[in-house]
Amino acid sequence: MAWQTALSFLAAGGDSGPARVALVHGAEAFLREFVAERIRQSLAARGYQCLFFHTAEVAGLSGLIRELNEPPLFAGRRLLVARVGRARAEREARPARERGGPGAGGRAAARQEGLDEMLAGAAARVAEPTRLLLLLERETAPARLRAAVEEAGGLVVECMRPFEEQAAALAGALAQAQGLALAPRAALELAEACAGSPAAIGAALGRLKARLEPRSSVTPADLRQEFLADVAPAPFALADSIARGRAGAGLRQLGRALSAGRDPNEVLAVEIVPVLRRILVAAAVLERNGSRSEVAQALGVPAQSRLAGSALEGARNYGFAALAKAHRKVCELDRGFKSGQVKEQAQALWELLYSLFRARRSSRGAAGAARRADADS
Repeated sequence: MAWQTALSFLAAGGDSGPARVALVHGAEAFLREFVAERIRQSLAARGYQCLFFHTAEVAGLSGLIRELNEPPLFAGRRLLVARVGRARAEREARPARERGGPGAGGRAAARQEGLDEMLAGAAARVAEPTRLLLLLERETAPARLRAAVEEAGGLVVECMRPFEEQAAALAGALAQAQGLALAPRAALELAEACAGSPAAIGAALGRLKARLEPRSSVTPADLRQEFLADVAPAPFALADSIARGRAGAGLRQLGRALSAGRDPNEVLAVEIVPVLRRILVAAAVLERNGSRSEVAQALGVPAQSRLAGSALEGARNYGFAALAKAHRKVCELDRGFKSGQVKEQAQALWELLYSLFRARRSSRGAAGAARRADADS
């Protein structure tokens, strides 16, 4: 088998086929791990049992070599997975002047060559029914090792960041590997939203996979609903979701706001405190059977303004009791933020919104029960 990129490998189904040896390397850590896991899963589905080895030096290969030279008497199908770390290799490859002694660079290079030679020997030694997966945490694979893998009829997968015009195709291939069907337009929008980053695309698809049914077809509308709105929500978008009682949208907007670097203290002061005060005022007016114009007058805005309508909707969604309780909690949180007593501010905001949206569901349930009781009477 020949050399492939991660994109071509995943687009072809992500299966190592009959190759006894697979070598995975490249600069994109996410793609390295994803490709290696796909190979492991495909072989596990065919009955291969996995043994894992992790090393960055010659001495650490002894267990792998022993397994290749002396397989168990009743050994079945085995997949030997050898992860070769890069930290030691990079440290030993420093110039002699950074190592603090004459000839140190040459000795480090010799040790690295010894490691590469042993890996090449291991690749040439693999025999059925054993398979070998070499996962190199390096950008490039040594020529000697690549040659040994190719001579053994093996597979070499290079995991580099795709070119800009390949990002959509990679999104589609990653989706297919996770059991999702990504429409071409959706693949393009996802790639653009993630700036072509394989890790970001993979994370977004992972969240979609958790939400959707297996083999679901993902449309641009699905992506825009979950992931592709502005990274930082528009100003007051979170406040609007709170007033409308839109729990899913509100929690997503909070997550995007915090991910975009907004200060939790600022989110609380600008997005949450004002809207809660407005809908609490509206709820208090409605509690004494006030009208929309009285709500607007209490808020100091025109009766037909958007703020008055939003406050009325929020008051009806939550009810006065739940809003009064939430407002007290918000005031305590605001004091805690400003005094420094609340250390985990982002977590506190999540808990606040969860409790608020739960209160909305409870108030709606109570209102529904009251309406049913009135109807029964």
